[in-house]
Amino acid sequence: MFSSKVLLLISLTAGVGLSLLAFPRSNPAVVTAKALPAQPATTLAATMLTGTVRAANGNSLEGVTVSARDLAKTFTTSVFTDERGNYFFPPLDKGRYRVWAQAVGYELGSTELNLDPAKDMRQNFTLKPLDDFTLQLSGAEWVAALPADTFENRRMQEIFQHNCTACHTPGFVLQNRFDRAGWLAIITSMERASAAGGVMSGLKEPLPNISHFKEELATYLAKARGPDTSPMKFRPLPRPTGDAARAVITEYDIPPAETPDQLAVEDGSNWSEGTPSAFRNRGTHDVTVDFFGNAWISSSEANHDRSYARIDTKTGKITNYKIPGRDGWVRTTHEITTGPDGMIWFTISGNGTGAGSLGRIDPRTEKLEIYSAPEGMTPVTPVGGHVDVNGKGKVWTVTLKGALRFDPDTRQFTDFISPSVDHPKFSTYGLAADSEGNGWWAILTEDKLGASDIKTGKSREIQFAPRSEMKEFTTQEDRNFYDRKENLGPLSNNTSSVFVRTPRRLAGDHNGPYMWAADFFGQDIGRVNIRTLQVSYYDLPIPYASAYDVHVDDNHNVWVSLRNADRVGKLDPKTKKWTVYKLPTLGAECRNIYVDEYNKTGEVWLASFRTSKAFRLQFRTEQQLASVAKQ
Repeated sequence: MFSSKVLLLISLTAGVGLSLLAFPRSNPAVVTAKALPAQPATTLAATMLTGTVRAANGNSLEGVTVSARDLAKTFTTSVFTDERGNYFFPPLDKGRYRVWAQAVGYELGSTELNLDPAKDMRQNFTLKPLDDFTLQLSGAEWVAALPADTFENRRMQEIFQHNCTACHTPGFVLQNRFDRAGWLAIITSMERASAAGGVMSGLKEPLPNISHFKEELATYLAKARGPDTSPMKFRPLPRPTGDAARAVITEYDIPPAETPDQLAVEDGSNWSEGTPSAFRNRGTHDVTVDFFGNAWISSSEANHDRSYARIDTKTGKITNYKIPGRDGWVRTTHEITTGPDGMIWFTISGNGTGAGSLGRIDPRTEKLEIYSAPEGMTPVTPVGGHVDVNGKGKVWTVTLKGALRFDPDTRQFTDFISPSVDHPKFSTYGLAADSEGNGWWAILTEDKLGASDIKTGKSREIQFAPRSEMKEFTTQEDRNFYDRKENLGPLSNNTSSVFVRTPRRLAGDHNGPYMWAADFFGQDIGRVNIRTLQVSYYDLPIPYASAYDVHVDDNHNVWVSLRNADRVGKLDPKTKKWTVYKLPTLGAECRNIYVDEYNKTGEVWLASFRTSKAFRLQFRTEQQLASVAKQ
């Protein structure tokens, strides 16, 4: 058995104290009643679980994901093997565990074992090679494998990427095979799919981009994913190494709002089962952390039970909260974040009223306050709103015309209207505050960012540069089609052109002069100097990873949710180097990322829209992990 000194050392390797990693033994329960106060830290004896992962030929495997889950609990801890194939878990409580190891190209290795603090546990795995590993691949790997050996194939690869990879991750679509008639039927259905209302909601008019290319797309997809031999060439992404392999990831399972008494059936934990369907799981949109270490999630899909929820990170217990809407439905929520005073802010849907609201929670009392813009002022976006709090405690939220600034002290709203608001296809999305107190919003249909000037009360816009490199993969007829304004289409999750970057969600560097944007279709992140308005672009570390959200930490590092790659990217702007962290879930479809900047833990959180989970990333240094290995 390890001494108490060694146990303390082990707990520190996860970057936090023992109380955050040695979880209580009590079984979690899903509740809808008033939540209990935060529980005090526990000090339980814990077990060290280690082992080695090798291939069938005896070679050690680096970067393999090893996961452990107490069968009586609803959260899973995952670590990664080092260059010698060894893995080291932080302290785990006594209990019956399922432990499994997996890597793309290998069969799942799984076992069950009892952990007891009276003895240490070592569990080795030998993974057998897998002939067909395609179901284990992320969406980015699927798109990269599409035929691109000729001009026409490369052209169609980009058209597919821009029209068919945002409402859902591309791995969900491409893991299936259909003949041309089957693909055409699917695309025909998609041309009337509403981004806000789901696949079956239906638009009155078909989306021009999909209609224009659907015959060609059906032919291309039937060749790539039809009944005949596929020309696709699959190249799995590298497994984690170095800093990326020293992460500890906790996955909190969240019962979908539609089924509050049961967990998701398909949750992406076994990669060999493929990317799961989001039909019954979707809705967990954003996650943030309060000053007590508990997580709060927003819920964006229509339901009767959950507007938002709290996760007790020590027990995994989920507490649901309702904001009553019409006819027994709740008002849903979208972005959620924590302010410098510890208050939780989020956007609330209009529930059919045409106007959204801001919500504020005091985590100490769980008291909710709702604020709405006064009549005559632009209301909060009724669906899919965003919110941010600047360093002075002022709150910004996006509207259909620009943004609102809300002062919690005076309860006053200030309206900022974007200059191009009268453009027929004008549409806003993400929002963030910068270090000087101004609000910024994404105009994703025009590749622009809007920005307030709180000194003058006016607004301005910054135009992003088109992706000129895409001209190489388009025909003159394509370019003529994209140039016609009537073909821009309404706000949807497919783009108006292969030349656009489509900034979605934004983040301000609260300690520097920069605003950052996740350019979903541009496959990069954009940086704007808030003083000079100079724009720079940084390519993503993985092709077709599709950045969805960004967050800047205290060291100016930019964290990015690589939504279609099931990974997290960290960019050091000084060196322009990326570190890529792999999530233990396939098809997670994370739409937000949050860095716990106020608690100073350095933790990173993401919410999984598709598999109804929240991810907590903690980090161990090379020296910390080496000390544990030596012990």
